[in-house]
Amino acid sequence: QRPGLAGLAAFAGCMLLPLGNLACFHCYLIARNATTNEEITGSFPERNPFSLGVCRNIRQFLCAYEEPSALEGMEVGSVDCWGAPTQPRVRAPPPLDAEV
Repeated sequence: QRPGLAGLAAFAGCMLLPLGNLACFHCYLIARNATTNEEITGSFPERNPFSLGVCRNIRQFLCAYEEPSALEGMEVGSVDCWGAPTQPRVRAPPPLDAEV
């Protein structure tokens, strides 16, 4: 009765299938604490020396330390993965001979 709806459902299914596969593959990589390159090239055929176990790998991925931003003045404040505020990062003073 509604060919447009069937076509939309088919299109959505065709889009979600590869995206679902990609998401599952990345969840697998996170659980193993591996990169795509390490997985494809087989860098660690027996055991990945960087793997901490599934639970700790996932926690490390979700709660990893956030590197300082290279953008000046863009950082307002931050919270860790548990919602607690982090200490503000202190910017180093400019060199004494720098033009201000």
